[in-house]
Amino acid sequence: MIDDEALKKIYEDDHHECYQQRLKTLQNRDFDTTDIEKGIDEVKAVIESGERSFVVYGEPQSGKTEFMIALVCKLIDIGKQTIFVVMNDNTELEDQNFERFQQAAESRSREKRQCFR
Repeated sequence: MIDDEALKKIYEDDHHECYQQRLKTLQNRDFDTTDIEKGIDEVKAVIESGERSFVVYGEPQSGKTEFMIALVCKLIDIGKQTIFVVMNDNTELEDQNFERFQQAAESRSREKRQCFR
Protein backbone atom coordinates (compact mmCIF):
# COMPACT_ATOMS: atom_id res chain seq x y z
CA MET A 1 0.00 0.00 0.00
CA ILE A 2 1.29 3.48 -0.85
CA ASP A 3 1.26 5.90 2.07
CA ASP A 4 0.19 9.53 1.71
CA GLU A 5 3.74 10.89 1.59
CA ALA A 6 4.78 8.50 -1.22
CA LEU A 7 1.64 9.36 -3.17
CA LYS A 8 2.28 13.07 -2.69
CA LYS A 9 5.87 12.66 -3.96
CA ILE A 10 4.69 10.82 -7.08
CA TYR A 11 2.16 13.60 -7.73
CA GLU A 12 4.71 16.38 -7.20
CA ASP A 13 7.37 14.67 -9.32
CA ASP A 14 5.20 13.80 -12.28
CA HIS A 15 1.88 15.61 -12.33
CA HIS A 16 2.98 18.09 -14.99
CA GLU A 17 3.25 15.33 -17.59
CA CYS A 18 -0.17 13.73 -17.32
CA TYR A 19 -1.73 15.39 -20.37
CA GLN A 20 1.23 14.89 -22.69
CA GLN A 21 1.53 11.28 -21.56
CA ARG A 22 -2.17 10.72 -22.30
CA LEU A 23 -1.78 12.16 -25.80
CA LYS A 24 1.27 9.96 -26.36
CA THR A 25 -0.66 6.88 -25.22
CA LEU A 26 -3.48 7.67 -27.64
CA GLN A 27 -1.12 8.44 -30.51
CA ASN A 28 0.65 5.12 -29.91
CA ARG A 29 -2.75 3.51 -30.53
CA ASP A 30 -3.06 5.41 -33.84
CA PHE A 31 -5.68 7.73 -32.35
CA ASP A 32 -5.78 11.19 -33.96
CA THR A 33 -5.55 13.64 -31.06
CA THR A 34 -6.03 16.81 -33.14
CA ASP A 35 -9.61 17.42 -31.94
CA ILE A 36 -8.68 16.71 -28.33
CA GLU A 37 -5.77 19.16 -28.47
CA LYS A 38 -7.94 21.85 -30.10
CA GLY A 39 -10.68 21.34 -27.51
CA ILE A 40 -8.21 21.46 -24.61
CA ASP A 41 -6.84 24.75 -25.94
CA GLU A 42 -10.40 26.12 -26.04
CA VAL A 43 -11.09 24.97 -22.48
CA LYS A 44 -7.80 26.47 -21.31
CA ALA A 45 -8.87 29.83 -22.75
CA VAL A 46 -12.23 29.56 -20.97
CA ILE A 47 -10.52 28.83 -17.65
CA GLU A 48 -8.04 31.65 -18.13
CA SER A 49 -10.97 34.03 -18.74
CA GLY A 50 -12.11 33.32 -15.19
CA GLU A 51 -14.85 30.77 -15.78
CA ARG A 52 -15.02 28.01 -13.21
CA SER A 53 -17.33 25.57 -14.96
CA PHE A 54 -18.28 24.52 -18.48
CA VAL A 55 -20.12 21.83 -20.41
CA VAL A 56 -18.69 19.31 -22.85
CA TYR A 57 -21.27 17.94 -25.26
CA GLY A 58 -21.34 16.10 -28.56
CA GLU A 59 -22.86 13.36 -30.64
CA PRO A 60 -22.75 9.72 -29.49
CA GLN A 61 -19.38 8.10 -30.19
CA SER A 62 -17.79 11.49 -30.94
CA GLY A 63 -14.95 11.13 -28.41
CA LYS A 64 -16.40 13.00 -25.42
CA THR A 65 -15.19 10.50 -22.83
CA GLU A 66 -11.66 10.38 -24.22
CA PHE A 67 -11.68 14.18 -24.34
CA MET A 68 -12.80 14.30 -20.70
CA ILE A 69 -9.99 11.94 -19.67
CA ALA A 70 -7.44 14.16 -21.45
CA LEU A 71 -9.06 17.25 -19.93
CA VAL A 72 -8.78 15.84 -16.42
CA CYS A 73 -5.09 15.19 -17.13
CA LYS A 74 -4.62 18.78 -18.30
CA LEU A 75 -6.43 20.16 -15.25
CA ILE A 76 -4.16 18.12 -12.99
CA ASP A 77 -1.14 19.44 -14.88
CA ILE A 78 -2.14 23.06 -14.31
CA GLY A 79 -2.57 22.41 -10.60
CA LYS A 80 -6.29 21.86 -10.14
CA GLN A 81 -6.82 19.67 -7.10
CA THR A 82 -10.59 19.30 -7.16
CA ILE A 83 -12.25 18.24 -10.40
CA PHE A 84 -15.90 17.27 -10.73
CA VAL A 85 -16.94 15.24 -13.75
CA VAL A 86 -20.73 15.00 -13.97
CA MET A 87 -21.95 12.54 -16.55
CA ASN A 88 -25.29 11.57 -18.03
CA ASP A 89 -27.89 10.08 -15.69
CA ASN A 90 -27.92 6.86 -17.73
CA THR A 91 -26.60 4.20 -15.32
CA GLU A 92 -25.21 1.99 -18.09
CA LEU A 93 -23.27 4.89 -19.62
CA GLU A 94 -22.16 6.01 -16.18
CA ASP A 95 -20.66 2.57 -15.52
CA GLN A 96 -19.02 2.55 -18.96
CA ASN A 97 -17.50 6.01 -18.41
CA PHE A 98 -16.28 5.08 -14.94
CA GLU A 99 -14.57 2.00 -16.38
CA ARG A 100 -12.87 4.06 -19.10
CA PHE A 101 -11.58 6.60 -16.59
CA GLN A 102 -10.38 3.76 -14.38
CA GLN A 103 -8.63 2.05 -17.31
CA ALA A 104 -6.89 5.32 -18.19
CA ALA A 105 -5.67 5.68 -14.60
CA GLU A 106 -4.45 2.08 -14.53
CA SER A 107 -2.70 2.54 -17.86
CA ARG A 108 -0.94 5.60 -16.50
CA SER A 109 0.15 3.67 -13.41
CA ARG A 110 1.63 0.91 -15.59
CA GLU A 111 3.48 3.48 -17.71
CA LYS A 112 4.91 5.15 -14.61
CA ARG A 113 6.09 1.81 -13.21
CA GLN A 114 7.90 1.12 -16.50
CA CYS A 115 9.86 4.34 -16.00
CA PHE A 116 11.30 3.01 -12.75
CA ARG A 117 12.56 -0.31 -14.18
